[in-house]
Parts: sequence; C-alpha cells; structure tokens
Amino acid sequence: MATTSTHLTLEQYAELPEEPYKQELLNGELYNSDPSFRCHYFSQEVGRALMQILPAEFDVYFHLSMKFPNTKYATVLQPDLSIFRADDLPKMHEVKESFIVLHPLLICEGIDSGQDEEFLQKKIDVYRNWGVPWVWSLDVEHRRVLTEGPAGKRWQEHEICLEAPFPPLRLDLKSILDRMGVA
Repeated sequence: MATTSTHLTLEQYAELPEEPYKQELLNGELYNSDPSFRCHYFSQEVGRALMQILPAEFDVYFHLSMKFPNTKYATVLQPDLSIFRADDLPKMHEVKESFIVLHPLLICEGIDSGQDEEFLQKKIDVYRNWGVPWVWSLDVEHRRVLTEGPAGKRWQEHEICLEAPFPPLRLDLKSILDRMGVA
C-alpha cells in the first residue's frame, strides 16, 4: 500500500483520476489499496446475505465514499460495506458536495494477508470516533469476523448475531464461506 508524503485537501483528492483500486484519504494522506479477490468477494457475499435478512428500513452499500469531518486533515474512506437506515440517507438531488457526511450503523472492512494492519486500525478508529455503533473486520483467510460494538470486541466463526440498532437476526457465516469454497 502506498501513501503520499504531503497532505491533500478534499479538493485535490476530488481531482485525482479514477483508478482501478481504492484510493482513500486519511488525515490528508492518500492510501492506494488493491484488495484481493477473495477479500472483495467475501465482503460482497456478506452484504448480499445482509440484504436478504435485514428489513427494508436498512440499506446496504458497497465502497461508498464517505467524508469524516472529525479528523485533523481531510478524510474520505471507502468501507467495503456500510449499512444505513434508509430514512437517514439524503436524496441524491439534495447532495451539493462531491463527498457527503453520513452516519452508518455498521461498517465492514475486509482483512487481507497483505494489508497494512496499521492503516486498517486507523480506519476503524475513525469509524469508532465518528460514532459508528458496529464495525466488522472480515477475515476470509481464517474464516471469521471480528465484531466491534457496544458490548466490546469478539471473534465470530460460525454465525454473527445482529444486535441493536438492528432487529435480532443471525447471519450464517459458515454457509457464506462454504458457498465461496473457502477451506
């Protein structure tokens, strides 16, 4: 993962050319990452499974660019997966900025063996400081998910139990990984 040596503004970040990999801005520093196919696929499959079990009042988004104003320099992150209450999302015709400030209820980030763990932890810290109630770290290599929420952190390997603000639901993690062919 490469980073810049100078701090970029939001305007400079917005002018960057589109790239085939994720470009995120954390406290003004540009991070480029190219997640593995398995990591990306795992995030997609978890998102699809959540879409099937969550009530219609929740919306699931993949790689949505979000501005986080609670940092010293400009921060725009693209979590692998984020969930919002549908009523909390602005209508696209109401958005006047390139990047919008949103308040997700849950954010998922994929963990990859070649990933910069310090960068991932910094992202999670931004999410938690912004008040995101739930952050999940999806670890496809070890067939587990680290859930961080109001009750603390815990690794879950077979199923994930959704808690408030979501209705009590269970996500069958083992079935998702088996369907993906992850041994």
